[in-house]
Amino acid sequence: MNRLVLFGGVALACLGWSGEVAADVVITKGPYFLEVGETRARVMVESESPATLTVHLRRADDPEGHTQSMETRPWRRDGRALGDSLFDGLEPDTRYEVEVSSGSHTEAGSFWTAPNVDSDLSFLVYGDNRTQHE
Repeated sequence: MNRLVLFGGVALACLGWSGEVAADVVITKGPYFLEVGETRARVMVESESPATLTVHLRRADDPEGHTQSMETRPWRRDGRALGDSLFDGLEPDTRYEVEVSSGSHTEAGSFWTAPNVDSDLSFLVYGDNRTQHE
């Protein structure tokens, strides 16, 4: 664990990050979602520079929802930053809408949590490998 922390500190120093975060940055990718399960999901965002972002998550049928902060940290040499926010305690088989904002910039997305393990689940997978190269 100590090696990982040291490496992270060295990487941030090499990127030239001073530890300051911007108040109004452009969100370049996202929100996108990882680790979506029955009761949790991780919201990911890439921004043009380190920033403190606001993440608002709500059920599609609930106007209130829950808001929390997300800080993006540098991860590429060009200064772009990546951040994530974990939401736990979600309801199974429910559609959620997410808004991520930084000042005047807002991006939105949605996801559906996994169904309860006791429910029936079926799906169809289809693919077409014909690329018609000419």
